[in-house]
Amino acid sequence: MYGINDKVFIAGLFILFVTVVLGGVFSSQVAVLWIRNKREERRHDDRRREKDKIDQFEKERAAWYELAKEQATRIDRMSEELTRLTRDYENAKKLMKNVKVREEK
Repeated sequence: MYGINDKVFIAGLFILFVTVVLGGVFSSQVAVLWIRNKREERRHDDRRREKDKIDQFEKERAAWYELAKEQATRIDRMSEELTRLTRDYENAKKLMKNVKVREEK
């Protein structure tokens, strides 16, 4: 039937086949884990970028809010100053009118 050399050759082929199959399975599992890890890493990066974008929008909104608040305060002060100047102008106009009336007499 089979001699010792044939049996060793068949055993070697079987071991080689098993090694190739196990190596292939191991390699495919490693590839699946690597792909899954990359996918999770991309999701994490996307979430982080989205969070950074939202944080940036919040900072800009806060800056614009502060600017608007400051401008509103400035406009209120200018309005008060304009009211005071208008009142002073009206008083000065009345005084000048009185001075002219007295000079004419």
